[in-house]
Amino acid sequence: MEIDDGAVHFAEGVTIPVRPMVGKLGVAPADGEPSSSTVGPYGGNMDCSDVTAGSAVVLPVEVPGALLFAGDLHAAQGDGECSLTGVEVEGAVTLSCRVVPGVSIRRPAILSDGRVITLGDGDDLDQAAKAALDDMLQLVVADRGWPREKAAMLLSAAADVAVSQLVNARASVKVSLADRYFSRIPF
Repeated sequence: MEIDDGAVHFAEGVTIPVRPMVGKLGVAPADGEPSSSTVGPYGGNMDCSDVTAGSAVVLPVEVPGALLFAGDLHAAQGDGECSLTGVEVEGAVTLSCRVVPGVSIRRPAILSDGRVITLGDGDDLDQAAKAALDDMLQLVVADRGWPREKAAMLLSAAADVAVSQLVNARASVKVSLADRYFSRIPF
């Protein structure tokens, strides 16, 4: 495949718009070495197409120094990564990191393109979706002070649930909610 003029030339007459993303971004888990081969509460092989230039990724730091890692760059990859690959490319990532005081999260969250995104992982898509939905519900309840039932109704009406990847040992699902639904953007 050739990449030029903002497009991946996939086949004769078939082009895919370039949308660079970082597939792997994470920190060390509390109970061991960082793993870039799968996804977990520490991030890892998230393959979330929303981790692009200008995005902010919030990760739970559980060890001194965090042991941040990043890689697995793609010129394009669809949500779900359905066949174990995207348009893999060589490249460089410039990261800026800071500790956000007073923030306690269980799993990764992403601020991207006017949206707040929670990322859940699990042994299957149901577990991953439940984790991502629970995290978004917690953010809305904390922000608005609403009962869980009212926050859940907002998510049902306005949030999007999508598969990030389903091909690795653990699946990942994202829940996306426009930041306009928050009185104050989290993080």
